[in-house]
Amino acid sequence: MRPPPLALVAALSFARPPVRPPVTMMVTERKLTVQIKGTEDTQALLALLRDGNRLKQGKGFNSVHLGATWGQLGKLSRSGGAIERAWLRKHPDALAPLTERTTAMLPECSPRLLANVAHGMAAVAPADSAAWRELTRCATPAVLGQMKPMELASLGHALALSQRRAAG
Repeated sequence: MRPPPLALVAALSFARPPVRPPVTMMVTERKLTVQIKGTEDTQALLALLRDGNRLKQGKGFNSVHLGATWGQLGKLSRSGGAIERAWLRKHPDALAPLTERTTAMLPECSPRLLANVAHGMAAVAPADSAAWRELTRCATPAVLGQMKPMELASLGHALALSQRRAAG
């Protein structure tokens, strides 16, 4: 028996709808970053991070994921607008595991990552959170001196935004 023509095999393989893997699947570091950046709302992002206690135990959650998470939270807050911010106001403890993990990871972050995390935190994290206190503690003159002008500007802008949000 002859195998089916290659064109038929190709057509059949593209005819199937894509199947999204369940969130509970073990994922590689790169896949986790892609999943973080692909979440459509804050609840989905936080659920992804809760899966497998990634934040609590630090399993498979590194500095790249930290930056991607805060970046995505900032993006969702800005693009989702009032709905995303209202959800976070209604669930103030939802960010607690992430801010705890952030606080633990910040001392090891590069200057660039510090600026990226601050940029995302400015959109959603309370200005009086432990993560902000740790971030400002880590922003030593030596670290600031290593930052490129854009990173320094981003950090300054993030700090100003967080203070403005705190003031109301």
